[in-house]
Amino acid sequence: MWVPLKGEGKAEPTAFSWDDVKELELVAGRFQSSYSMYFSAFKDSIAGIHYTVESGRVGESYYALRNLPGREGVAVLLWGRVEDLKPLLGRARALGFKRALTVLPGEVESFGAEKIRKIKILAKELT
Repeated sequence: MWVPLKGEGKAEPTAFSWDDVKELELVAGRFQSSYSMYFSAFKDSIAGIHYTVESGRVGESYYALRNLPGREGVAVLLWGRVEDLKPLLGRARALGFKRALTVLPGEVESFGAEKIRKIKILAKELT
């Protein structure tokens, strides 16, 4: 979903580890596992193509803002509470981004964002 960004957002840029977020739900971001998205955001950078613009804490949550190669805007990942998404979007705006791309659970309001499309994701838990 593309999100119009408003406000300043109160966030604390800081590094964090998997241990900090492993018990938290990935409430905004892609549909892969929380660990996969954490690993991609912080460990899987290839030749500087994909990189994390900023990471830190916002409210009771942890976030990562990532560039979108070849596209305008920023990708948003948020571990914790979906309520902390709104100030995080404000933080992205304060950093100069005009649009944000993320995936939200179906029951979450879009904060006035333009929904591009709705996708059903079929998955099977691997053991």
